[in-house]
Amino acid sequence: MVTLDTLLGYYFGPVRGSGSNGTRGTVTLDPCDEVPSEAKGKGGGGKVVPCKPTANAQSVLGGAVAVMNGTGAGQVRRIVAWTVPQPTITLDEPFDPPLDSSSFVTVSPYWGRIIWENTTQQDGGHFQLYGAAFDWVIRGLTQKRIGGLMGIGGGPWFEPNHRIEVVDSYVESHWGSNGFIEAGGQCGSGNCTTMRYWVLRRNRGGHGAGIGVVGEDSLMEGNHGLSCCPQPSQGCQAGAKANVATSSPTSLPYGIRSVVVRDGGPVEECAPVPSGPE
Repeated sequence: MVTLDTLLGYYFGPVRGSGSNGTRGTVTLDPCDEVPSEAKGKGGGGKVVPCKPTANAQSVLGGAVAVMNGTGAGQVRRIVAWTVPQPTITLDEPFDPPLDSSSFVTVSPYWGRIIWENTTQQDGGHFQLYGAAFDWVIRGLTQKRIGGLMGIGGGPWFEPNHRIEVVDSYVESHWGSNGFIEAGGQCGSGNCTTMRYWVLRRNRGGHGAGIGVVGEDSLMEGNHGLSCCPQPSQGCQAGAKANVATSSPTSLPYGIRSVVVRDGGPVEECAPVPSGPE
C-alpha cells in the first residue's frame, strides 16, 4: 500500500558544531571510521555504519540533518548546499540551540510535510514508514484486511521518523493480530531513538489490536482496540487480546523517555468501539 523502503543515508555520527551564514545555517560533521559501538544495534541490523560523508550516488539537496542525541536533540533542518564529502553542510536555517560536540546526527533523504486524510485502503500490504519521514499527518485512514500501519525508524542507515501524527484512524489487519498501529525504532542501546514526537490520538483497532509507540516525547491518547473475536472465519484470532496501553509506562526499552499515555485501552468482550471512521 505505502512503503518508504529507504534510500541510503549520507552520514551517521558526531558533529564539531553548527553556526549561521546570514539567514542560512551550517553544520560541520566530525567524520570517523565507523559509528561507536554504543550507537550500533537493532535499528541498523547490527551493522557497523561508516560515519564518513557519502552521497551514495543520490542527490543530497533537500535532504535532512536530524539531531538524534545530545545538544539540540529532535531538531531537523534541510540541506540547501553540500559538496560531498566535505564536512560542512549549508542548511535552510540555523540550529537553535547551536549544536556542539555532544550532538549526534543522521543525514538522510527527506520525505516530509505529507498529509493523508480520509483515505480507505483494503486487501493489501502495509502502510509503513521505514525512515526519513518527517512531519506527516495521517487522519481518517481506514484499513481493512491489510497489513496495518507502522513506523520502523532506522533502516540500514538509521534514518528517523520524526513528528508523525496518526489520528481518527481505523485499522483492521490480516497480519497476526487484527489491526495495529505501531511505532518503534532505536539506534543502539539507550543512546537515541529513531522515533520522536509521535502523536497517536483517537485511533481504533480491530480484534486483538496493537496500538503503541516506542519513541521519545510522544503521546498516545484515546486509542482503543477490541479484545475479542466473534467471527474467526473473518480473519481475527480467537481469543485475541488487544495490546493498547492504558497508562504511561514506568520504563521503556533502549532508554527511551517521555511517553505519555491516557484515556485509552482495550475494549473488552465485543462492545462497540468509540465512534470513528468505518
